[in-house]
Amino acid sequence: MKVLHVVPSLDASQGGVRTAVVGAIAAMRQADMQVDCACVGEPDPPLEGISPLVFAGSAPQLFKASTAMRQWLQGNAASYDTMVVHTLWLSPTRYAVDAARAAGRNVFLVPHGMLDPDALAHHAWRKRLRWLSGEGRRVRACNLVFSTLADAERARSTPQARGLPFVVIPNAVDPRWRPAQRPDNPVPVIVCLNRLHPRKGVLELVQALAHLHRQGLAFRADFAGHDDDPEYATLVRREARPLEQAGVLRWLGGLGASQTVALVQAADVLVHPATGFENFGMTIAEAASAGMSVLASPRALLAPEMAAAGALAMCEPRPDTLADSLARLLQDSVKRATLGTAALAYSRRFTPAEIGQAWHRVFDASAVTVAKL
Repeated sequence: MKVLHVVPSLDASQGGVRTAVVGAIAAMRQADMQVDCACVGEPDPPLEGISPLVFAGSAPQLFKASTAMRQWLQGNAASYDTMVVHTLWLSPTRYAVDAARAAGRNVFLVPHGMLDPDALAHHAWRKRLRWLSGEGRRVRACNLVFSTLADAERARSTPQARGLPFVVIPNAVDPRWRPAQRPDNPVPVIVCLNRLHPRKGVLELVQALAHLHRQGLAFRADFAGHDDDPEYATLVRREARPLEQAGVLRWLGGLGASQTVALVQAADVLVHPATGFENFGMTIAEAASAGMSVLASPRALLAPEMAAAGALAMCEPRPDTLADSLARLLQDSVKRATLGTAALAYSRRFTPAEIGQAWHRVFDASAVTVAKL
């Protein structure tokens, strides 16, 4: 089977979208599919093991337009068996859906949370205009792919996605995320892998840590992630200054994949305090694959299903609830070990082999459906 992924951008600034696309490509290749990927502009930084088809941008840049990509898709869509399109609202999505339908090919749309009610409410009038000017017609021509059942249920509660066909396929986790022998840390080490943005809950976590430090609880905290909102980053760093001065908190900035894996493997607890809704929660899945005990917000939609399976601890992303839940974990090494073991068992469903087979089953079923039509 020959598959084409189309994504507006594969820059690191795209965060979970870039990670999810790379994981899906790796999973499909492991399932013996021939996979290409098209994007606008060179990925920054370059991708490991993937050489995408890169197209120059054109006006309007706001929508990631690319005349070259549109023309190439029109001429080459028929050479693929199916197309997987990522994200909404930008021109490459429109090019890909139009080209796939013109060529009589199935098209799968991965919205990456962009059909969530929370996301639709952001710049709602702009999205409404975009929807009425053609986005809605194109979305209804696709098979939707969600990363969690909760993601699907939230999206399908909206008029935009109600009644549309869908499947649930989790994101694949890079095999580099695996358990390692954890060091015997003199005090528990907390790690948070979130960019400094209001939707990520870093301020709430810093405030919770400040409370625990005032209470005399021993710990060390490492934060890894780039600044994504300068005003918010300034506020967070100001709140964290007493913890930095006390030597219990470090800002590590953006790290490479291998450095991030090593950081998590050496820690005791990963905290993911998202305050905005996330369609999956890639950090949670990666930490689970490393056998890590995780404390997560239910706003990351992977968290509730893992909590129901006893594979992570969950609490609301407020300073008081974060402090209480984190204190219990920091003082209970047995509970941390139990959560880590359950998380590792749960993470087997995120391996490239499992995800590749899931995509294969979906593609096979869609081919049968088309044949019947």
